[in-house]
Amino acid sequence: MVYTADLKSAALNKLAGSSPALPTKKIMISFPVINDVHKEILLQGWLEEDLESVKSAKTFADLFVVALRVLNRMEQPIIELCGPVSNGGRGSRNANIEYFEESTVRLIQSGKIIFNIVPFENKIEEIWLAEEAAGKTPTLFEDFYFPIFESGFIAEGYFLPDWETSAGAKKEHDKLAELNIPLTHLSPDWDNQPA
Repeated sequence: MVYTADLKSAALNKLAGSSPALPTKKIMISFPVINDVHKEILLQGWLEEDLESVKSAKTFADLFVVALRVLNRMEQPIIELCGPVSNGGRGSRNANIEYFEESTVRLIQSGKIIFNIVPFENKIEEIWLAEEAAGKTPTLFEDFYFPIFESGFIAEGYFLPDWETSAGAKKEHDKLAELNIPLTHLSPDWDNQPA
């Protein structure tokens, strides 16, 4: 693997400089896109303060700082699930997020440690639209996803069967491959197999 303790330390130092230590209070609030039945599973590593920070974020870089805090609390090795959200996949953003959520739960229940991106999705869309409205090119990948991959926390990328229908998932795939982070491509019938 290309990552060294120095890269992870650098990411943690960035985190330390950007935010004071937070209390370890468990998350007990609901989040709009997360199914309440799966909330405890999906929000492993998340604190209430993290969700509040997501809501108040103004940039993708602000979201990256939250991601580092969450990643720092998670057990290793951490997998990032990648696939369509805003385009491709199941045909709509809501259907894609629902499938992402269901897939994340299934992988966690099978013993995988998954960094859940679903809590970021509403704010990602809001920042993206604001950047476009301001005439800027959105920097989602440069300021959020790629720094997460470069942080040293992500040990593997799992790709949903329809990942190739998404321009964003293709960018994630290319970056993870460039960083020599192992990739797993889930088969089209993976979610019909026993967990």
